[in-house]
Amino acid sequence: MLNLRRYFPHLDKISSLPAIYNRITELIDDPNASASDLGRVIEKDQALTARLLQIANSALWGLPKPVTTVARAVSILGFKQLRELVLALTVRENFRSLGHNSRITVRSFWEHSIACGIGSRILAIVQSLPNPETYFVAGFLHDIGQLLMIEHFPEKYAEVLQRTHDGDRLAYEAEREVFGFSHDEVGGALCHAWRLPPEFVDAILHHHRPAHVGRARSLAATLHISDVLVHALEIGSSGTKLVPPLDKHAWAATGLRENVLETVVERLLEQLQSTREFLLVN
Repeated sequence: MLNLRRYFPHLDKISSLPAIYNRITELIDDPNASASDLGRVIEKDQALTARLLQIANSALWGLPKPVTTVARAVSILGFKQLRELVLALTVRENFRSLGHNSRITVRSFWEHSIACGIGSRILAIVQSLPNPETYFVAGFLHDIGQLLMIEHFPEKYAEVLQRTHDGDRLAYEAEREVFGFSHDEVGGALCHAWRLPPEFVDAILHHHRPAHVGRARSLAATLHISDVLVHALEIGSSGTKLVPPLDKHAWAATGLRENVLETVVERLLEQLQSTREFLLVN
């Protein structure tokens, strides 16, 4: 595992997750906790409250009546889904700017990430895999290491983007040339620092090389396929012009057939707009 503090000495702000996320995790792990208990904790954060109510009332759920209380939103979303959505929202708040980089903007980065999350979730549902929201958050965070690299080394990362702009390198290939490591390694190490489940860490770490994963093969393979698909659709940007190659072993591991991709793309594009509304800050 990459030693983050060796390369990123000023990690105090993001090396630990916000206290509210940790408190929510404690309550979710408590068998005696209720939706009302969680609601009371979430209500202390006005921004988080507004976002969760927006999610519960979005077209993704299609409810006939508006959701007006956090406790009700928690009941609708479910405890596990709530934890993962809160993770996505709190991480999103920590990365609101990419400085003055001209080749990749914070909006285009998160648009790519959101689309990858949606694609991962849809692919998980198509495969009848449990906890599809886990796949959404893995897709949403898969390139988080790239943001850390840009934030800490903007001039050095500009060289990476110049190499990808020339059209003959993928981002992680150019990163290894310039830094000696790549964003998937940074992202895996950051998720490890956040004490996320080992399967989640492995999927982020190996989303470009899913054949190397020891755990979470389904998660890593599904995330990899979604990332390739979103690049092919040119939704948002993570700074590379090339579409990453599809790992044939990852495709085989999912058991998916090519004819399912048309349906996946249709659903992805349908859900993208409503998901933008609560995860993408203009």
